[in-house]
Amino acid sequence: MNARIVKITALFFLSLLPVAGCGGQLYKVAPLPSRQLPMADWAGAVALNGDRSLEQFEANLPMAGVLAVEVRVTNRRESVLRTGSMGFEVRDGEGRSCLRLSPEKALRKVMKFYGNNFYPIESHRATEASYRAIAFASGAEIAPGGEHRGFLFFDIPRQAPLSTGYTLTITGDGAAATLSLTSGRE
Repeated sequence: MNARIVKITALFFLSLLPVAGCGGQLYKVAPLPSRQLPMADWAGAVALNGDRSLEQFEANLPMAGVLAVEVRVTNRRESVLRTGSMGFEVRDGEGRSCLRLSPEKALRKVMKFYGNNFYPIESHRATEASYRAIAFASGAEIAPGGEHRGFLFFDIPRQAPLSTGYTLTITGDGAAATLSLTSGRE
């Protein structure tokens, strides 16, 4: 009887290893692309379609209901520009506003879509850290002549086509721009 308990206990702990182990990431997140975004005076943005999101996040974010928008802001003023004072709003082709998601909430939506219910905790933490690392930081200060880049995440209907005229409006610190989001390859 004792040998059976030992065997069952050993099997139980061995079954926990994949969940508690230190794996890599759930999804491999690429660093920010080196390409230059098209600029409308001081800001540029591009939405990632399914193929581009697979390259960047190893997941099809639009299918999961997440729109990832790569944003680049250049400070053309003579004073510091604070990204925390900037507002970002995405609207679809019918004028409906899309809720902005934190990198953590965007990842949760992707994981839910793909059915990732059991995973190593360290893998989740590493993937979440990768999402945060390439996100557009809202607490950054852009020096005169400098620029800041990163991804913003927005909630969209699952499997929504990106050709429906999404626009991004950027406001703050006396500046404003409305950009039509393209999703093609740059």
